[in-house]
Amino acid sequence: MDHVMKQEVSRLILEAFTKHSLERNIASYIKKELDRMCFSSWHCIIGKHYGR
Repeated sequence: MDHVMKQEVSRLILEAFTKHSLERNIASYIKKELDRMCFSSWHCIIGKHYGR
């Protein structure tokens, strides 16, 4: 992922957390926006207990 794309994804993530409070809604928003922006299929998983 190039630098510009990383910045855009970071902006999108902040926007998702501002607009939504439930993790499933945040993940759904990010996935739909990335699918739209990149013309491909993305997966987004958000949770508190990953990597433990």
